[in-house]
Amino acid sequence: MRQHPLLRIFSSVKLGLLWLALILIYASVASAYAPIRGVLELSEMQIFQHWLFVLLVALFIVTLVVTTWTRIRWNITNAGVLTVHAGLILLVGGSAFYFGKKVEGDLQLFSPKVEILAVGPRGGEQVVGKMLAEKGSRWSQIMPAFGGAVELRVAEAKEDGLDATAEVIVEARLGDAVRAVVLSKNSPVESLGQQLKVRFVPATRVDRFYDAETAALFVRRAGATAPEQVAALHELPRSRKRYMAGGPTIHDLDGREAASNRVEPRLPVLGLWTGWFEPWRMPIDVKSDKLPFDVRIDGYLPYVEPQVELVLSPVEESNTFSAAGPALRFRVSDGARTLANETIAAADARRAVSETRFPFEIVAVASEAERVERLRPFAGTHELTVTLKDPPFSRSFNISPGLTINIPNTSYDLKIESIDPAWPMITPPYEGAVTPVARVQVKNGQREFNRTVLQRFPQLSQDIDDKGVRHREPLDANIELKYRTIENGWAYFLVEKDKPLTLAMFSPSGELSEQTIEVGKPTAMRVADGNVTLTVNEFLPRAVMIQQPIVTPADRQRPGLRRGPSAIRVQVRGRGEFANWSETYWTYHADYPTQESLPIRVTYPGDGKPYELIYSRAEHSLGATIAGEKLEVEFQPGQFRENRWKSLYRFAAANGNIRRGSVETNRTDVVAGWTLFQSGAPTKDHWEYTILGVGNREGMWPMILGSILIPLGSLYAFYVKPWLIRRRKAAALAAAAGRVSATGASGDGLAASRSVDRELTEVR
Repeated sequence: MRQHPLLRIFSSVKLGLLWLALILIYASVASAYAPIRGVLELSEMQIFQHWLFVLLVALFIVTLVVTTWTRIRWNITNAGVLTVHAGLILLVGGSAFYFGKKVEGDLQLFSPKVEILAVGPRGGEQVVGKMLAEKGSRWSQIMPAFGGAVELRVAEAKEDGLDATAEVIVEARLGDAVRAVVLSKNSPVESLGQQLKVRFVPATRVDRFYDAETAALFVRRAGATAPEQVAALHELPRSRKRYMAGGPTIHDLDGREAASNRVEPRLPVLGLWTGWFEPWRMPIDVKSDKLPFDVRIDGYLPYVEPQVELVLSPVEESNTFSAAGPALRFRVSDGARTLANETIAAADARRAVSETRFPFEIVAVASEAERVERLRPFAGTHELTVTLKDPPFSRSFNISPGLTINIPNTSYDLKIESIDPAWPMITPPYEGAVTPVARVQVKNGQREFNRTVLQRFPQLSQDIDDKGVRHREPLDANIELKYRTIENGWAYFLVEKDKPLTLAMFSPSGELSEQTIEVGKPTAMRVADGNVTLTVNEFLPRAVMIQQPIVTPADRQRPGLRRGPSAIRVQVRGRGEFANWSETYWTYHADYPTQESLPIRVTYPGDGKPYELIYSRAEHSLGATIAGEKLEVEFQPGQFRENRWKSLYRFAAANGNIRRGSVETNRTDVVAGWTLFQSGAPTKDHWEYTILGVGNREGMWPMILGSILIPLGSLYAFYVKPWLIRRRKAAALAAAAGRVSATGASGDGLAASRSVDRELTEVR
């Protein structure tokens, strides 16, 4: 009976060897030659999940099965080759299943700790020390403000279920005084005086981990603490610069243009579409019910540097919802030397004023009255304007710390407590901005309070009552205070509709000068440091300032890095009646969306609420809740290099039972079906956190069994099979010889000879 044509094709031994050779070539080149993976935008793990590799494996298995079924006799003699073929099927098939189902990532666990906080004169707090919240932990430091040495020790630590430490008793020695405080999750902070606090921070609880291969976009809504995954970005590139046309030029660290590679999977010369083979795409559209606006990712940059370049992005007049305003880029020099090269934008509170010693501020002037008010003469280096409603009063005073002002014919007495030239703002959306500020003690005959008077943001001035409580609304609305300073001089770039750009300068002595500025034309000016030249290189009446990545030069890039040093360009676009609204940002990769994330903040005009978009890694459910206990580190002799890490933790299993677990160097653990292993650790304190790798092992047993069967079958084929053949051949020859001698007398020698040939053939 004739075989089917497909059976004849797939029963070819040569075809099977061809598939096997292609698999070996694919695996060798893809694994060893990183540029191939870079062109395809695949990691080493993803290259073995590619459909081409899966297809080669499937064709090899089909050919091997058909060949085995049609060309090999199923008997004890051929048990070796049948075993080898079975082992190959298990090994190759198990490998394809393993890589097809493989998930690998990691999670970060923070140990419980006690932080020591120094309280600043303005109420700000700074962490000056920390220690593991474990009995016996110590921290000490010389602090003259507390009489010398300050030492803290954890005297007791109590556990509670999943928390290895839920409550601690801390003994604090400040000079000769000793005090004990109890800290817990419900009462985490205690004061040790006016300038020192201790705070208990419990261990983090984690119920998910983050993929090592796939990126994702997260959103954190206003008032929320934890980010929520919007979409996994499976099609995002990983190795090449790919960004759409438009926007400012991208530069590398040496100032050269970092041009984009191709932005679609198509051969650049022939123009052939290769999207069937290359899985990346650009741009990537993200639409989700979790967002009130649409997101398009139209740029990707690997190998970005920690620093950024501030550039101006023009905004169309039709985009009425964008927070745009006038912006410019200027340079100040004293000849050949550049003293300042700054970019300032009126719509960005943090960057509306330059960071130069002589401040430059860009201001959009809406009316002549506003211009007159901004340029009115100063009463002194530091000026405080006092205005009363009842009785009517308005006057500007030259002030200094310690000065007392008595308002005539009223019960108001003012005392200037302090002046700060660079008060940092923490109120959204002004975070990062600084402003000169005066702190004034106000007495009105009935009560006493302090008013913090801000120069740049007078609407944010606050009152502090005699108990230290801050009030957004003024405690006395009858009195209005305004503060200005020209201690280092002050310059305004005034932008008025239908008028040329004007530079108005106040010298430290209070003199005012004005001059028209032309873009690109140097302008001579005099500041406190002498004569300088100002050149406005770029001016946009309507623009936003963006942080743009700077790329590592190509000759310094190290291939094979994880996504960590990368950035994506995100364009947010409105829906419905806000379809004309759009904004574009670059955002940087964060290893964990919940820790040290670098979000972009979007205020959507549709609801006026802020949203934070975070570029990180896709999340997976762990299937259990795990909490850190501590990290133990064993050092090599000399304590200069780590030798072994051990992470201790607790986790709640599916049945609710709480168990303790640990992983260490070369030893894993299994939690909720996931294999945990030691992946990373801090290099400084060696205890604050640990990073546990998380992965699955589906398909391991078929590969192990296949790896065992292949050598066993080979041994059988090379040693047992020849022995069986020799033994059966000898038996067949002996039997045939007996029949030949028995039939020799009758002369039927030809039949006996054919019988011997048949038996020898069956032996094989």
